[in-house]
Amino acid sequence: MSRQQARQARRERLKRGQLALKSGLSDRPTPAALIDAAGVLDDAIRADASDQRASHAAALAHRLNDASLKARPGRRTLACKAGCSACCHTWVAAAAPEVFRLADAVRARGEAAALSARIRSRAAMTAGKSPAERFGAKLPCPVLGDDGRCGLYEARPAACRQATSYDLAPCIEEFEGRDFGGDMAVSRLHIEHARNAFVVLAVALRANGLAHARYELSAALVRALDHPDGQARWLNGEDVFAGVAAAPPDAAATTAEIEALARVLRDDAP
Repeated sequence: MSRQQARQARRERLKRGQLALKSGLSDRPTPAALIDAAGVLDDAIRADASDQRASHAAALAHRLNDASLKARPGRRTLACKAGCSACCHTWVAAAAPEVFRLADAVRARGEAAALSARIRSRAAMTAGKSPAERFGAKLPCPVLGDDGRCGLYEARPAACRQATSYDLAPCIEEFEGRDFGGDMAVSRLHIEHARNAFVVLAVALRANGLAHARYELSAALVRALDHPDGQARWLNGEDVFAGVAAAPPDAAATTAEIEALARVLRDDAP
């Protein structure tokens, strides 16, 4: 394939990927569909000259998640309601771009200083605690409002977008510390759409030589807020989240999938 043909193929991929961000993906998309969507994020990372291009890529992944869910929401009604926040008191992991997106959202708020102080105070309560140690402790997410609503809902990470239930009883049981890891009646579609959006983000990151590890949200967000230049340093390959607790590595099959799709994007780069 000539360079001109490669550029044309990339343009066609971007068109398909941009359509996917508008209309969403199926819950079980083909590898080609994932690559098309990842191509849009890859283009944003490559073409965006700003130091916020990682958080911009996260925003695109979240947009894909929302569009997919809107197009294919499922038939059952969730028990989750605004102000229901039992799941906002658990150990949450987020990819670096998602953390940077949250930090950018904090800095954009009119009450940024007060919100930052609140986040640091909340994070100090959960510092060093494992998921099991947080069970029943009722320690809230650093951005959870007093009204039980997420203070940065639009920028919430994929882990929060997939946290759903058709029955609140198991959620309350876990919140109260009576049933750790109980049988939750979760929405498979929410999990699949969030998972697909994360894979798309991870593929774009790996195609650009960037890590897709996920970190404990509270500590990672404080780290990002403490270092305004952290996103630029991370984009340059620095491990700005060194020492922050990380989620277990992805399953071998998921890692292999991400690496294989990322190779396609790298090989197709003009």
